[in-house]
Amino acid sequence: MDTQYVFSHEDGSPYSDIRSTFKGALKRAGIENFRFHDLRHTFASKLVMAGVDIRAVQELMGHKSITMIMKYSHLSDAHLREAVKRLEVGTDLAQEPLQKTGVPARH
Repeated sequence: MDTQYVFSHEDGSPYSDIRSTFKGALKRAGIENFRFHDLRHTFASKLVMAGVDIRAVQELMGHKSITMIMKYSHLSDAHLREAVKRLEVGTDLAQEPLQKTGVPARH
């Protein structure tokens, strides 16, 4: 489908009320306590944990300051554990680049 919209009908036309459509999708999926705005936090967090340059994240999010990126991005516990492991003496992690998930590649 070729459309300029992220959320659209099969014919490519935009939804007239994305929030009600989103709420219906959450209900059908059995997801609770999740707001449409939470998608922005997820997007920022995934970008940061994937190692995307913070200025690029700022541009993609449309934020005027990097401070806002710090408020929007949340690092997973696994990402933080792997960051600390990179400091451990005698491990190969100190030299290994992180995967897109933020976890060092295992061979």
